[in-house]
Amino acid sequence: MITTVGAGDIMQKKKNVVYVVTGEGSIYTFMLAPGHISLEEDGTKARDSRAIKPYSHQKIPPNIVMSVLADIDGDGYPEILFGMTDRVVRSFKWVENTNTKEDVKGWFVTLNKWEFAGQIGNLSSSLSDGVAEIFVSQPGGSCCRLKACVSLNTNSILETNFEPPVYHNPTASRSRNPLMQTQVLAGVSFKETSGRAVRSRQNSSDKSKNIYAVCSFDGSLSVCNEDTVLWEHQTSEHLIGVYPFPLRDEFILVAGSGAVYIVNDEKKMLKLLTTESINGFTAGLFGTVSQQGDHVNSCAFATICSGGRIFIYHSMNIPNLSMMKSVWRRPKKQPLPVPNTSI
Repeated sequence: MITTVGAGDIMQKKKNVVYVVTGEGSIYTFMLAPGHISLEEDGTKARDSRAIKPYSHQKIPPNIVMSVLADIDGDGYPEILFGMTDRVVRSFKWVENTNTKEDVKGWFVTLNKWEFAGQIGNLSSSLSDGVAEIFVSQPGGSCCRLKACVSLNTNSILETNFEPPVYHNPTASRSRNPLMQTQVLAGVSFKETSGRAVRSRQNSSDKSKNIYAVCSFDGSLSVCNEDTVLWEHQTSEHLIGVYPFPLRDEFILVAGSGAVYIVNDEKKMLKLLTTESINGFTAGLFGTVSQQGDHVNSCAFATICSGGRIFIYHSMNIPNLSMMKSVWRRPKKQPLPVPNTSI
């Protein structure tokens, strides 16, 4: 059973490598070929089944359920951080070994280990002052922040240390189930009431502030800076995840009922309704083939529904929320109709 999948330059080969982790405690890596379309002798296009090639296999702890990529040691290449069912987060790094005679010259080694008070909902990474920060969601609307400190030692070698974990519980004063499922998204963009941008993924005017969004299963959304709530909103849905919107200063809220909310930095929300309930969701740039035969990456939503069905929502013309005006109006109170009591 596959528990988590990811892709990135984790082997320092200046190209993406796909990793797959199974519930039995194995991590498999696959190399991606430059192209996945080949030409037949008659000029027609045919798919190349060798586009994804197995590269390595290694045993790791068997209770991994999530992962995120982040450059925590400052070498310019991402490491893998795994979240486990025993409230532990471990970081793994690929280490080359040129002295071996094996075809695979390297393996994954453990760098760090952190233990947390509650079950981990998800992991999210961002950059603050050029240093990686990891946010670990905790039950009850809280989260924990892990920040790396990269410095040069006396031998001019990079050394990585982590600040003590900092727990943020900005909604502690509100009545909330302490075991409520929580999801966190780091590095969101948000504007204050005055309109000044607090933080943006692309251009940050104040890099000392790292804004994050927290959503809970009870339908609450909070945009926070450390322990300060900048904005909060209560929906009528059971929220199961919060995700970044690719190439836009917006983020996505997902409800189990099938509702998808798009939120921008001006507190504007757009609600989309899918056809079925959602068990899993992701958003990203997915490769497609246009009508002209060109290979393009376009933003798409992928949902997992009941029965193991997967839906891909592509070619979505979602407008920029900052250019939209509110279309919702509070309905006027109408007198209730007089019931017909005649027999």
